[in-house]
Amino acid sequence: MSEQLDAYTEQAEKARDVFIYYKAQSKENRFIHRKEKPIKVKDGQDRDETLMRLAFIAARMNFNCIVDVELTSTKQINGGYQKAIWQAVGIPVNVDPKRIQAQLKVTE
Repeated sequence: MSEQLDAYTEQAEKARDVFIYYKAQSKENRFIHRKEKPIKVKDGQDRDETLMRLAFIAARMNFNCIVDVELTSTKQINGGYQKAIWQAVGIPVNVDPKRIQAQLKVTE
């Protein structure tokens, strides 16, 4: 059980280090090659949890960046109660972290 928990913790750390570029940030990531098929996450409880699940899937597939991320929410009404259901789509890629960090420093 401890080994599974350690493996999950390691994957969660990798997921936190995944770079995320939204669809609107096309100028920052236009030179990144998109070779993989998009990954999708459905039925997210909130925005952050949906992004984390998307990053977790990418990290499990050994990618360190997700580009062209689109987040959408749909309102679900049950009687007098309503909630938002989130969905995310993104393309996983591998990029050089040093290049991304240098780009982030230039834009600041």
